[in-house]
Amino acid sequence: SWNALSGLQRLGWLAIARAIAEPDVAEEVVTAAASAARQMQGGRWAYLFSLAAELSAMPVSVWQRNRSAWPEVLRLAFCYLDVDRDGLLSPTDLSCHIGDEVSNSLSVATAWVARWHSGDGAGLAENDFKEALLASSHQYMDYNHGLPEPELPYQTGGIETAGYEDHPGGFYEASQSKEPTALVY
Repeated sequence: SWNALSGLQRLGWLAIARAIAEPDVAEEVVTAAASAARQMQGGRWAYLFSLAAELSAMPVSVWQRNRSAWPEVLRLAFCYLDVDRDGLLSPTDLSCHIGDEVSNSLSVATAWVARWHSGDGAGLAENDFKEALLASSHQYMDYNHGLPEPELPYQTGGIETAGYEDHPGGFYEASQSKEPTALVY
C-alpha cells in the first residue's frame, strides 16, 4: 500500500505516473485514480498522486497494457529525477524534488540513497531505482519470483483526502509523514 512505501518509492511512483501514457494503463486503473482524485479534492496534483498510488499497489503486468514499454517508462521517470543528467540519482538530485518546507532535504535524500544504493558511485543507478520501485510486496514478488520483500526503513503517512499544496518550486505533500514527497516540474 502507498502508506508502506518509503519517500523515495513514493517519489519514484509519482515520476512513473508522470512518465506513463494513459493509453498504456489498464482502463480500470485510470478510472480508480480519477475517482480517488475527485474524493481527495487535492487540487491539480490529486490525479497524479492517485495514479501513483494505484500503480504502486499492483504488479506492472496487471496495469500496463504493453509490458514491453516498461523499460522506457522507467527510463523516462528516472530522467525526470536525474537533475544533473549524469545517469545517477544523487542526494543532490533527489533533494531538488523535496519541498522547500523541509529544511533537511539533503539529509533525507542521502538516507534514501544509502537505503537503496547497491554499487559504487555517488548515487542510485537506474537498476537501484527500479529495485526501490518494485520493492513493494506485489511489485517485488512479480519481478523476484516470490522472494520476500526487504524491510523498509521508513514508514510514512499516506495520502488521505487532502493535503497537496502548490509551491513555486513544484508541489509538496503536506502530510504528517516522516518523509516529504514532492516532485518538481
